[in-house]
Amino acid sequence: MTFIENFVVFRMDRMGLKQKDLIPFIGSRSKVSEVLSRQRPLSIGMIRKRTKV
Repeated sequence: MTFIENFVVFRMDRMGLKQKDLIPFIGSRSKVSEVLSRQRPLSIGMIRKRTKV
């Protein structure tokens, strides 16, 4: 797992977020699952959506 993916999981845990809470930033439910299981990397667009909130 990359630093960014570890950070996402860490922040989810600290903020009490569920996978469904990431859908607005990552995309579909399946994309969220793929990112968290390391089958799909986070894209720059996904990261930018999150930083604008």
